[in-house]
Amino acid sequence: NSLLPADEARDRRFTGLSRPVAASSGLYFHLRNSLCRWTDGQLRCREAGATLTGIFRVADQVFVQQQGVGLMQVVDSSLTPVPGGNRFADDEIAVVLPYSTGGQDRLLVGTRRLGLFLQRDAGFVPFGPDIRDRLDEDQLVSGAVLPDGSVALGTRLRGVFVMDRAGVIRQHLDKSTGLQDNHVHGIWPDRQGGLWLALQHGVS
Repeated sequence: NSLLPADEARDRRFTGLSRPVAASSGLYFHLRNSLCRWTDGQLRCREAGATLTGIFRVADQVFVQQQGVGLMQVVDSSLTPVPGGNRFADDEIAVVLPYSTGGQDRLLVGTRRLGLFLQRDAGFVPFGPDIRDRLDEDQLVSGAVLPDGSVALGTRLRGVFVMDRAGVIRQHLDKSTGLQDNHVHGIWPDRQGGLWLALQHGVS
């Protein structure tokens, strides 16, 4: 069943929508050039003015990436630039994760090309190790913060890298360590300390 009214459900603008993210202010998803919000039984969409290429939730905040603009925060249905987010105007974002340090809640942004950037002051600075492969063929696909504060990063070709809060790689999981597949679409830690991985072929 569709959330859309019958006339909008047939509207070609409502094709190619993103995965939804849920916050207390509503359920959000984006189309190519529109941001949509489902709340109080109603769907409202607004033109974004530039192509939207990703949507992310951190705690109860929602962020989107606008092509040629950068990282934006969603406030109700309005877009507000994240300070320093223009760094990602032309570099596709794969993950946006919470990263609290020194009593401050910050963002850790991972780009598709395996660059990691930590929010600091009014910008983003490179963080952690260079985990790009020698041929620069691999891509960052997924990520999650683990209960101990470390960060798990899922890739397209080389499985999962687990990085501690200092930015040091502590573990590398791939087919050689027992994974069924090196392409990691999603990462979910459970309450018992386990790590569930959605792979290209199967679940580990």
